[in-house]
Amino acid sequence: MISDGILKEIFEDMNKCDEVQGDNKKAEILHDQLIAKYKIIFHDFEDTTQKRGKRSFDPEFDYCEELLNVKERLDGYILRDSDSKGRLLKKRILSDIYKLESVKTLEREELIDLYDQLTGYYDSVISDLGNGLYGYVKGSKFYESELDEKSLIFNIKKIKNKIEAFYDRGCE
Repeated sequence: MISDGILKEIFEDMNKCDEVQGDNKKAEILHDQLIAKYKIIFHDFEDTTQKRGKRSFDPEFDYCEELLNVKERLDGYILRDSDSKGRLLKKRILSDIYKLESVKTLEREELIDLYDQLTGYYDSVISDLGNGLYGYVKGSKFYESELDEKSLIFNIKKIKNKIEAFYDRGCE
C-alpha cells in the first residue's frame, strides 16, 4: 500500500515529467533522479524502465520519451494500489490539485467549465465547500458560474485550498 505522503510525492514527480518535456538535458537528469528514487520504493522499477535516449537534432540525446515511460510506470503503480474508494478519491484530489496549478493560463470559458466540474464533484465530498465563494447561494447549494474572470479565479483558488486541506486531513 502506497502511503499518502508517497502518493503525493508521486503526483508531484509526474507533474515534473510534464514540465521538462522538450528540454533534453533536464529530461535526462529528472529521468535518472526518478529511477534512483523509485527503485528503492518499487524494487522492479529500474528493471521495467528503459533508458536508451534517441538521437535528436541537438548533439545530446532525447530522454523525453523515456521520461514519459517513467510517468506511465508511476501511474501504473498508483492504479495497482487504487483498490479502495478512499484511494481513488485521493488520486482524484491530487490530479485536480495539479490541474489547478495552470488556472491563470485558462480562457474564461475553460475557467467556467473547470469551476462547474469542481463544484459539481466536491460539493458532495467537502462540507461547506461554497462558504466564502462569490456567487454561492447557501440555502439552495447553487454555484453561480457566470462570474467575471477575477471572481472565477478567486473561487477556483479558494476551492483548491479547501481541497488541499481536505487531503491533508486524510480526506475526512
